[in-house]
Amino acid sequence: MLTGLESISTVKALQIANKTGVLIYKISSTNINSVLPLLNVSQEVKNEIQNAINAGKEVTISRDKVQFNSWSGVGYIVRDFDGAGAYMISSGTAGTDTTQPVSGCILGLLSGRTAALAEGKPANSWLSKEDMELYDKDLEFMIDIGNMLLGKGYIPKVEKTFTRQQLIEFANNKKNWIFYYSGHGGGNTAESYMAPLPPVLGVGGGEFVDPPDVHADMHIVFLNSCDSASSLGFVNAFGIDQKYQEGTRDEIFLGWRDTVNWEETSRFGLEWWKNMYAGMTAEEAVLSADLSTEAVYEDYGDLKSVLVRQGNLNAKLY
Repeated sequence: MLTGLESISTVKALQIANKTGVLIYKISSTNINSVLPLLNVSQEVKNEIQNAINAGKEVTISRDKVQFNSWSGVGYIVRDFDGAGAYMISSGTAGTDTTQPVSGCILGLLSGRTAALAEGKPANSWLSKEDMELYDKDLEFMIDIGNMLLGKGYIPKVEKTFTRQQLIEFANNKKNWIFYYSGHGGGNTAESYMAPLPPVLGVGGGEFVDPPDVHADMHIVFLNSCDSASSLGFVNAFGIDQKYQEGTRDEIFLGWRDTVNWEETSRFGLEWWKNMYAGMTAEEAVLSADLSTEAVYEDYGDLKSVLVRQGNLNAKLY
């Protein structure tokens, strides 16, 4: 399991503080009144620390902000009573997107804004060098997507889901607002399915996830796999067509109606997320995603012609 949390250097910020002689405090209910006034951080961060302590958590934070390249801020760790930790970044940046802080910090985490990025590759052979190279490339795509989601205040998690049970548990996590699946799939006239472990070289042993296995309620879903929307079964399974407070929910589902080339669609997906990150609506992001610079896969036709969009096409990545 790989999280995107440390990718923005929460731990590195604390390491820099330690190396440069900046004091690091471990704050709990027993010392918050004496330590909190000593922190040279914003009032917003102090409020979030107070909220965390009130909820029975413990916070590790440096007294002052630190500088790393163009980024200036403070990193801190929030631990629950059971030892589970969350790595946070706060304060400002020097104008670079790659170091944009998590909006809401602790409050965003407590509200459950998480993004699940499920990976279901390699393909036919576990031993093929070619498959492993493609797998590494897919992982790079997903990490890039995770970094963008992190910049919007989501806590991204990338997980290899090579079994049916892994993918079901990952998809049905109630904390997830966003779900992105990059892996094998298929479909027929009745329904679509995801195949985290397809038959090896067509021999057998595959495992499949069908729409009835999913009971999720998401803000954004993109199933980047063959035939993921050959029927609309997954649209209903992920809750995209449900109503909320007498109106259509601000949700969007993307899937492929036909067999597609995973590398081409993954590049399309990366462009789509970039456009969403830039503030476009889901529909605008689809129409603006540029595939013209990539290799042409004639066997798969026009990718945009088989892309299915359901839900609120004006949904945004908020």
